[in-house]
Amino acid sequence: MKKYLIALLILCLSTAAFAQTGKKQATKEKVPGSSEIQKMMDEAMKDLSPEEKKMLADAIPIAKEMQEKGMKPNATSGTVPKIPKKQTALLAKLPVLKSADQYGSFLLAIKNDCVKNIAPAIIKEVDDFFLKNKNNSQTLVNAAPILMVQKKPSAAVYASVKLATAQPDNILIQDNLAVILHQTGNAHKALPILQFLLPKNNHPIIQNNLGQAYLSLGDTANARKFFIACLAKDANSSEANCGMALILIEAGKINEAIHFVIKSLKNGYSETADEIVNKHKIKLKFSDVKQEVPEYFNPQKYKPIPAATTYEMVENTIALRADLKATEVFWSKKVYKENSENAEKMEKMTVQQAMNSVGGLLTNAPFARKALLMTTLVANEYMDFQTSEVLENSKYCQIDKTLLDKLEKKFASDTYMGKERSEFEICQERMELINAYLLATSKNHSAFVQKTLPKEYEFINQSIYWNRFIMGDEIYTTDFNSKIARFFEILNKYDDAQRIGPYLVSVVKDCKNVKETIKATVTAKDSIAPMDCPIKIEIPLGIGKAKWDCKSFEIEGGELIMGGFEKDFQSGEMTIFLGLGAEFFGKGFGVGGIEAGGKIGSFVKFGKDLSVIDAGNKAEIGMEGGIGPFMTEAKLTGVMGMVSGVHVNQNFMGQETTIFQYGGD
Repeated sequence: MKKYLIALLILCLSTAAFAQTGKKQATKEKVPGSSEIQKMMDEAMKDLSPEEKKMLADAIPIAKEMQEKGMKPNATSGTVPKIPKKQTALLAKLPVLKSADQYGSFLLAIKNDCVKNIAPAIIKEVDDFFLKNKNNSQTLVNAAPILMVQKKPSAAVYASVKLATAQPDNILIQDNLAVILHQTGNAHKALPILQFLLPKNNHPIIQNNLGQAYLSLGDTANARKFFIACLAKDANSSEANCGMALILIEAGKINEAIHFVIKSLKNGYSETADEIVNKHKIKLKFSDVKQEVPEYFNPQKYKPIPAATTYEMVENTIALRADLKATEVFWSKKVYKENSENAEKMEKMTVQQAMNSVGGLLTNAPFARKALLMTTLVANEYMDFQTSEVLENSKYCQIDKTLLDKLEKKFASDTYMGKERSEFEICQERMELINAYLLATSKNHSAFVQKTLPKEYEFINQSIYWNRFIMGDEIYTTDFNSKIARFFEILNKYDDAQRIGPYLVSVVKDCKNVKETIKATVTAKDSIAPMDCPIKIEIPLGIGKAKWDCKSFEIEGGELIMGGFEKDFQSGEMTIFLGLGAEFFGKGFGVGGIEAGGKIGSFVKFGKDLSVIDAGNKAEIGMEGGIGPFMTEAKLTGVMGMVSGVHVNQNFMGQETTIFQYGGD
């Protein structure tokens, strides 16, 4: 396809406006921008001969001038073109070509007419060009379209028919000849060629070209037949849809024509279709003609911060929201700076320079006209969307406000005065309330996002794409950046559907720490009921002794100044004691007997993870008796602990009961 690339590009630049008679490929491809066309032209020119490059270089400025000024073949004057009166006599004389010989003779006749009617200098120029490039088929294919852009229609017709007679089996070259004949006002010569080509290649492009040629001669019946045949194979053909719309409008069937007008504008651009919309005040909506465009912004890369669903997510959610807000501020400052710089530049610009910066708004070029139509429709539909979005925003924010007010009233009404509950219990209740609020508002947040965000993606992507065709580089860059800043502002507004204020954050932080501290004490407890251990084993260790039973192990010793260590087998807790002690009378090891004593001092209790879980003062008095290493005891213990509170316990032969309790567990 490369050898035909330049021909197609030039034809793209010089598309006919009347009933879309210019040859285009009927595809769903995006309309290329000027920079994309330039890249394709540069790629195609790599292998051209020096003479062909010069020829093309002369043609490109003319093509650009035609595009900028709207100087297209058969360009409309701003009104819907009228279908000419049917040329019955001319149509009746059209030859029907049934054989290759007849076709060859027809082409030869056209060529001979060119030689007779075109200035000899033009004929010689084309003949010399063909002779010089006889071994370069790509150059010869490009010749006729370039001559059309150079405003040399006679030379273009002669070049195309000369090439067609040399390669009669090349359908693309024959179709190009028919297009050039049609564009130069020779539809009656194009029709026999297209009719001969159709049985060999029943392609929708040939069917459309047949319809356009018949329409130019006023034969709406045949034009309609071939447009319908084209649309049966390519329902999105902009040219065929426009032709059908024009036929129906001429017949006064405006309502039927609207469908075809919309299809024509959706899959390409037709000035005729655009004028039909304006003249007949058709209410065209952006959604009617929306096209797929690049996704500059998409849900995978750019999305709101997800709502928190539990209190554990609050701090991270706040941090992520702060980061996204900082991104919005960065882009807003960037746009403000660019706007200031552009304002200074605008003051120094000439009128021509100012016009060039928004040249697409002033030109009649097809790309710019299409872009102007699309940006206008996008803006109108977005304004309607924003009106409804304000109501949606208000609705979802009101839901959040109602839920937040209920939460704050709960906090304010429950002062916890006079209630015998720990700080941990208070925090547990608050966390349950916060979790309920977060879960409810996360659903509110998700509903708001799903309802409105897809439209935001669509509008920003469409605006960015189409503005490229109507704005100069600097203006476009600033507009692009302002849309980035605006989009981050939109993403941040979804936070209003789940507000997490400073008070809520402080409650979460405070209770998080309380929960972790209390947790160590609470988890030290065991759900198994404590056992009674009436018998202990005692072994003397110098001035101390070791004792253990089914629940714990302890070592204590000293004279006057006493120290001790105790470990609970069940909970894993360990207690270290240091204080004063006295023994009233003692029993002998191995013999048994009775002894009594008392001690008072300070203690520190550790959990099984070695964390400090309690500390305070402890006093104990009691007596024990036994035979050999086996003994039992009765004692009274008083404790004043920072966590456990004040309590007095009695232990009689392993059975422990609490006599007094104040505070603590």
